Amino acid sequence: MGYLVEVLVKYKPGVLNPQGRVIEGAARNLGYKIENLDTGKYFSYVSKMEDENTTKIEALALSNKLLANPVIERFNIVSIKKVK
Repeated sequence: MGYLVEVLVKYKPGVLNPQGRVIEGAARNLGYKIENLDTGKYFSYVSKMEDENTTKIEALALSNKLLANPVIERFNIVSIKKVK
């Protein structure tokens, strides 16, 4: 038993996102009327912590130390779900 953790990492406001700009430009060239396309990174893993609260503490620490660069990125713990 454990917890499935999902984390989304995105650039902080004001940080250039060249990949997002290229994709946005290509989408506009194809006729899509979009703006402010943002890219990010998605992580999921199974935690073997004993409860949801300690899993959240672990996810916060892991995200701050490894998954996101706190200088230029922000993260959001999207979900924590119990799995068998």
